[in-house]
Amino acid sequence: MKNYFRPSYPIACCAVLLFFSLLSCSKDDDSAEDSFYSNALTSAKAQDLQGIWSVFEVEYEGRESTVPGNASGCPRDFFVFSPNGSYLEFTFSDSYGCPPEVGMTTFSLNNGIIDLEGTTLQMVITSLNDKEMKFKSKIDTDDDGKQEIVVLTARRYQPPAELDIYSETFRHELVTPHYDKIRLDWQPYIGYNLFDRYEIYRIDSGCDKSNARHIGSINQQQQAYFIDEDPPVQEEICYFFRLYTSEGLLAESEPVIVNTGYLQVGTVQMEQPQLQDLAVTLNWGKYAGYYFSHYAITLRNFEGGYGAGYQEEVIATIQNRETTTYTTELPYFVDPVYTVYVYDIFGNKTMQSIIGDNSQKVEAARPEILPLNSISSFAVDPGNSIVYLYTTNSASGESKLFGYDYISHSVETEAASTPASHPNFGMKIFISNEGKEIFFPQGSDVAVYEAATLEFKYYLRVLEESVYLDDVEYLGNGHWAMADGDHLYICTREANTFKVVSKEVHFTAHQGLGNYEIVQLLNREILVGHMNEPNSLRFMVENDGRLNGRTNVNLPLEPQWQNEVAFSKSLQLLVNFEDRSIWSTKDFSLVRKFEEPVLPTSLSPDGSLVLGSYNDPSGFLAEDSLYEKKAQTFNLNSGALVTYPAKGYPHFVFKDHLGRIMSISSGLVKKDLNSTSPRRDLFIERLD
Repeated sequence: MKNYFRPSYPIACCAVLLFFSLLSCSKDDDSAEDSFYSNALTSAKAQDLQGIWSVFEVEYEGRESTVPGNASGCPRDFFVFSPNGSYLEFTFSDSYGCPPEVGMTTFSLNNGIIDLEGTTLQMVITSLNDKEMKFKSKIDTDDDGKQEIVVLTARRYQPPAELDIYSETFRHELVTPHYDKIRLDWQPYIGYNLFDRYEIYRIDSGCDKSNARHIGSINQQQQAYFIDEDPPVQEEICYFFRLYTSEGLLAESEPVIVNTGYLQVGTVQMEQPQLQDLAVTLNWGKYAGYYFSHYAITLRNFEGGYGAGYQEEVIATIQNRETTTYTTELPYFVDPVYTVYVYDIFGNKTMQSIIGDNSQKVEAARPEILPLNSISSFAVDPGNSIVYLYTTNSASGESKLFGYDYISHSVETEAASTPASHPNFGMKIFISNEGKEIFFPQGSDVAVYEAATLEFKYYLRVLEESVYLDDVEYLGNGHWAMADGDHLYICTREANTFKVVSKEVHFTAHQGLGNYEIVQLLNREILVGHMNEPNSLRFMVENDGRLNGRTNVNLPLEPQWQNEVAFSKSLQLLVNFEDRSIWSTKDFSLVRKFEEPVLPTSLSPDGSLVLGSYNDPSGFLAEDSLYEKKAQTFNLNSGALVTYPAKGYPHFVFKDHLGRIMSISSGLVKKDLNSTSPRRDLFIERLD
């Protein structure tokens, strides 16, 4: 169906018909034109015009012609004067279904002259009664650019029953600005009967009309839309509508399926957050859209886009539309970004998150956040509240080594220079006759730093041996045990060299990946093992440094990396962190296995507690990965498990020299301490 206005289309049609019927007759274009406005029926009233008319006769220069009906079998062309001042024309040129072409404008009547808005066409009424109207009009009948006066006779007309041209236009209008609601649109009624109403029905179960219920009526002809403001919470909802005129039901549509998952949710405007000490207050504008369910306040460590380590978490859900403020504490990462999302009842949420719109960044940080983004290696000082941290920047290649006081949250010392490469097996702190030192293995050498000042001392090297160190332990009495891929060495230190006192081949199979582990037992006994070896080797180190008593023992060391095996001297138990197994070093038998902590990280100084976290041991990051803000201790004597809530996600849990349970934690989930994040989020917290 077309809907537009062409000036008096039925009248023009009649004039053309007249022209062709008189084509053989002569016409004097220069003859005097009768006065167009003469004999106008000035007493004609608009209410006398109301109704449906069709042109049956046309007269030109005294010649008359009958206007036949449509040969196609469609209704006659007709026009309508409506009580509301509208003028409509209906013409039928398509015989298939007879869809009308509709022209619509408004009319005015003054002194017997009808003017049609938006056109220059006039109709001069010369006679009018209940059944018939004669009027003059000017039309160019021969396309010569001159208008001729024609007289047309129209009679009241009762067209056949209206055709339904409306039901097929009923649709869900999912376009801007209606993407956030169920708005149903259709072609407004433009017929020739009196409009009565539109009725809208919803089918809450399935799409069967027998289950429908009436949800709204519209009595305004031009309001050809309906918004369902209270729909049921379903994935799909069906609707249909009916159109009634003075003649009864004209149109009834087929059900239209609305997929509520396609609805979109608008945004709210968020103000710049207010920061008072550690309290962050958020404010935003009230949501004005449809189907509100709740606000979701999120916290994230990035401004936009996607990338490694990008994380966003919900920190609050507010179900009251009127509540537009929320106060929270500053998180454990720097420069957090807050966003207010709106959810509708169907589970759809605000799609975008734009800084300055529904998101805002707070440029602030807690004082305990570490001045680094990742930790490549670390060591806990056994005698004071210092953790030595080594970090590298993969982008710039810059590295730092510093001592951090986790009680005062301050950097106490920083090395002027750092080792050339990442340590073989991590930093270690040793207290020997050389004082308290930090060992930083570098292939076949060990970079040695003074612990108190982090002053670089020298590189230690094994004299006259080509050794790629896998592990080092200080045994006391000036003796050091070392392991590489083939041998176990016992050395003494002389200046910046290790002097080999004795050495022995350990395992016959050479493990190219390294990771040989040395565990110091009691009475100068040591174990050497590897994760690929089913057994370990026990050695006795004599007072002069000689290796004796080599024994193969049924106790596997399972380290995937260094520091994953711990020995309790007080209980003579060895703990494999990798498989959470406990072994007796008295008879090298398996004592038991424990389930938690899921990720053991250290043994308490007195050897009675295994400390660890609830992080996924695999380091795999996924929605169902095991990461929780809690730490645990497992008592090796009683088997008691104690859980401690944490402010962050613990990565390394330890008990310090004063008996405090501490953790190196991250504010957001991360694979391990060596993983970087868009925002610094590492800190050291006390858990007990």
